[in-house]
Order: sequence, then C-alpha cells, then structure tokens
Amino acid sequence: MGLSLALDVLIALLLAATIWYAVVLNRRLREFREDREKLEALAGSFNDATTKAEASIKKLKGSTDIVGATLGAELEKAESLRDDLAYLVDRGASIADRLEGGIRASRDKPETGPKTTSKTGSRTDMEIGEDGVDTRRSRGGRTDEDAKSEAERELLKALQSVR
Repeated sequence: MGLSLALDVLIALLLAATIWYAVVLNRRLREFREDREKLEALAGSFNDATTKAEASIKKLKGSTDIVGATLGAELEKAESLRDDLAYLVDRGASIADRLEGGIRASRDKPETGPKTTSKTGSRTDMEIGEDGVDTRRSRGGRTDEDAKSEAERELLKALQSVR
C-alpha cells in the first residue's frame, strides 16, 4: 500500500500544479482578451485617421491644382505685361535718343532755315535734322532747353503711366 499512496500523492500534487497553471493561464488569457479589445479599438481609430488623412490629401491636391492653374495664368499675364513694358521702354529710349539728337543738331547748326509762324503767332525757325525730326527754335519765349525739358517731362509722364 505504500506504493499506491505515493502514487496518489504524486497525482494529487500534479493535479494541484495543473490547477495552479490553469488559473495563471486563465488570468493571462483574460488580460490578452482585454488588450486585444484595446488593440482592435486602436486599430479602428487608426483606420479612421488614415481615411481622413487620405481625404484631406485628395482635397489638398485638388486645391494645389487649382492654385497652380491660376498662378500659371497670372504668370502668363505678367510675362506679357513685362514684354510690353520692355517694348515701351525700348521705344521710349529710341524716341528720347532721337529727340536728343534733334536738339543737339539744332544747337550745332546756324540759324538758317525757312521762317514759319507757329500756332501761337510767334516766329520760329524750322530746321529738319539728319534723322528727319523737325526741330524748331522759338524766337519769342521758348528756348531749346525749355523744349528739351518739356519733352523729357512728357516722356517721363508716359513711362510712369505705363507702370
């Protein structure tokens, strides 16, 4: 009987160890289930955030395309205006050079030319410069410097109005 009692005690100890192991395993499985539910909730909120981010990115791309198209159109307009302004500046410089050349030519030439009367009734000398510009010097009040100053002022006004 000694052997059977020893075997019964051994089986009882093994059953006690199995019960203790089952209790520990049950506790860990419960914690795992709770963590699993938290993980599922976290995965669901992450999925929602990802979906919202994708929608926001699509909207942002659409807005970027619209702004890019608008900016491109404005850039084309600005380039066109820049080209027009460059042309006007070149033309203004050319006209200013011609005026300056005409004034210099009229200063350098002696006063020999056909006599005419201006609209104001004052007598002027008419001279045609080498570049075909009619340069007139007034005998009654306006000098060549006044004409040059006035022409420069008009040119500056024209250039400023273009800006």
